[in-house]
Amino acid sequence: MRKRSIIILLLVSSITLFPMDIRVYFSPNGGCLRAIVQEINRSRKSIKILAYRFTSRIMIRALAKARQRGVEIEAVLDGERTRDRFSRHEDLKKAGVELYLDYSVKHMHDKVMMFDNNTVITGSYNFTTLAERGNSENILVIRSPYIYRRYLSHFHQRKIKSRRF
Repeated sequence: MRKRSIIILLLVSSITLFPMDIRVYFSPNGGCLRAIVQEINRSRKSIKILAYRFTSRIMIRALAKARQRGVEIEAVLDGERTRDRFSRHEDLKKAGVELYLDYSVKHMHDKVMMFDNNTVITGSYNFTTLAERGNSENILVIRSPYIYRRYLSHFHQRKIKSRRF
């Protein structure tokens, strides 16, 4: 019997190790909404949002309270989805959110919230009531300045292609 050797060659251009804390949540009713509201309530400086749909009144109330605390909040939403009768983009604006609508791509399908230069929430979870109560969804809460900076770059790319509402 002959022995066979398998050699696996892994080519890596760079490896970056950085501190990071990741929490995972699922829905329906698996803690996604609670985790998002908790991060909104923790925020002290800034919140940035990229959203395909936004209909959650609970999140809007939490964002309004954050704005009253002096937190700067910017949101870029898919412009086409704001034409939906369930969209709460006008409520976001009334809550003090600096709002931009993105019509530059077929679907601005991002679902991201960013907090205080350190934390990113992302996943399949739309910021809607249905995402919490009826859909199978997920989010990652990632605490990492490095990941934050990567998402911040994407946020700015979407924002400059958007129209202020």
